[in-house]
Amino acid sequence: MRRIKCMLDIDGCVSAWLKAACDACGLDINDPKIRKPLKDGKLLHDVANISEEDMWDKINANGIKFWSELELLPWAKELYNRTSKLADVCFLTSPGRLTKSAAYAAAGKILWVDKHFATTKILIGYNKEFCASKNTILVDDSDSKINKFLEHGGNVFRWPNDLKLLDKEVDLEETLKRLEEAIVALK
Repeated sequence: MRRIKCMLDIDGCVSAWLKAACDACGLDINDPKIRKPLKDGKLLHDVANISEEDMWDKINANGIKFWSELELLPWAKELYNRTSKLADVCFLTSPGRLTKSAAYAAAGKILWVDKHFATTKILIGYNKEFCASKNTILVDDSDSKINKFLEHGGNVFRWPNDLKLLDKEVDLEETLKRLEEAIVALK
């Protein structure tokens, strides 16, 4: 059996990025007029009716703290532990928009991983597809990142929208079992 590498996204998979970004933009994520479109895949800046640049400015106003204090999602440790039993797990995350937020995100995410997980395995970059190989599976909630990873010869598992998991519209245990099966199938 070959050893599999599992590249685990942070934002939306193990941390509550949407919640923190809503807070930064002055939005109540529990308001159905906000929550439903986000669950349906609408982009936050569109839901907030602001430009993407304005959204990032609001996030950047919090500096490194925005990223280092992201809420740990309730299933994060279980996801990490279960995948770690089957594969070498490394966090693979993007550093936000290519502006000063990239420095904030990179530093903050390193602090975040250090606070919540006993690992130093973290890669930060815009082009996740450079980690793609036949022995690698990307766990991510971004269709564009998943598609690029596939195009470059990697394997993928589409993580569900965190709000749908939190609201129990998607079954967590079933999702974790499907991910484990996907990893085992690669071996």
